[in-house]
Amino acid sequence: MVIDAWKHFAGQGYNLHAWVVMPNHIHVVCEPLDGYTLSSIINSWKSYTAVHINRLLTRSGSLWMEDYWDRYVRDADHYDRFVAYVCDN
Repeated sequence: MVIDAWKHFAGQGYNLHAWVVMPNHIHVVCEPLDGYTLSSIINSWKSYTAVHINRLLTRSGSLWMEDYWDRYVRDADHYDRFVAYVCDN
């Protein structure tokens, strides 16, 4: 469901480059488009997926941790290492 949400909204605020869902966390390499912030994108993902996952699990309340850890990609080599790391997971 999480990956489907990322793919569905890709191109609408961000470009999606690489992703993986791990047992207790996620990795995503995305590029915010003009007028969008990483914070607003992640908030949107968390809100959308939390509603749907909670509905499937017949529960309510928090699903995702409040904060997230981000990295700024500095150059092409850095980008390649990030994408390889995500794909290796």
